[in-house]
Amino acid sequence: MSECQNFGGFIRPDGYGQLRVNGKTVRAHRHAYECAFGPIPEGMCVCHSCDNRTCITPDHLFLGTQRDNIRDAIQKGRFAPVIDNLKHDFSGEKHGNAKLTKEQVELIREKRKSGMRLRELADEFPVGITQLHRICKMERWRIGDGNDSKVIP
Repeated sequence: MSECQNFGGFIRPDGYGQLRVNGKTVRAHRHAYECAFGPIPEGMCVCHSCDNRTCITPDHLFLGTQRDNIRDAIQKGRFAPVIDNLKHDFSGEKHGNAKLTKEQVELIREKRKSGMRLRELADEFPVGITQLHRICKMERWRIGDGNDSKVIP
């Protein structure tokens, strides 16, 4: 697969590029698809094979239904919905955006209780001070009996 060409304009909070075309606000990847392949049929999504929301490389874009897009995300571990009444567990380290393992989270909490400063922890683990603070205060990575196991990475 070729390298991603990332959109250089405005990036929305959800990570997608956005621009104005003929007075209308459009997502950059949808515009790139239309420029390369023509109109997008109604109800179809423009999906990224590269999973890079800012990518506008035509050969990384393909059409699919919303269901196709969600299934692709589930298969790649990037989405945790309920599909066909099946619950998919992508909590904790199974979440597509997780930077820590359960063992690392437990170690962070132990080190903090032993007096290690957040700055020192930030030098050792791949997350920032704010996230470490939230982990230590049990606001993130709640590990328990299952009743409090909702994880927000």
